[in-house]
Amino acid sequence: MRKITDNLYVGNGVDCASVPEDWGVVHACKYPCYVDAMGGTVDKTHPNWLYKWEQDHLYLNMVDPQVPLFMPETFRIFLEFMDDMWDRNIPTLIHCNMGMSRSPSLALVFLAKRTGLIPNSLYSEALEEYRKIDPDYFPGNGIRVWLTTNWNKL
Repeated sequence: MRKITDNLYVGNGVDCASVPEDWGVVHACKYPCYVDAMGGTVDKTHPNWLYKWEQDHLYLNMVDPQVPLFMPETFRIFLEFMDDMWDRNIPTLIHCNMGMSRSPSLALVFLAKRTGLIPNSLYSEALEEYRKIDPDYFPGNGIRVWLTTNWNKL
């Protein structure tokens, strides 16, 4: 688990299993967290197809393929969740399977779009500043392309 700022951490699936009970958690991985929270796979017609918000846990149906498949709604609900955690001063872990691409990308989005701790004008500028905080950030091609293309829509 890597500390990004006060009350904001990124990590992997192992970190998810050991996070304190009073923390918020963003599970940015379809497998196993989202599927487990949903009790199995669901189809695109299910109202929780993209996410499930359950108290201080947000389960995202999120994978990071080479070709971007992300939905703006995923980032919108993520920012709403993080606003709630931040406003209530709740330590929050954002995790994905490996802790290298999805979870730090979401942390970067939150820092740029909500806190002003890193630049918000372009993804490339936010990336440059975020890597000063988290040098282990290596976005996959899919999320990098999606954020570059859709940055101003977030």
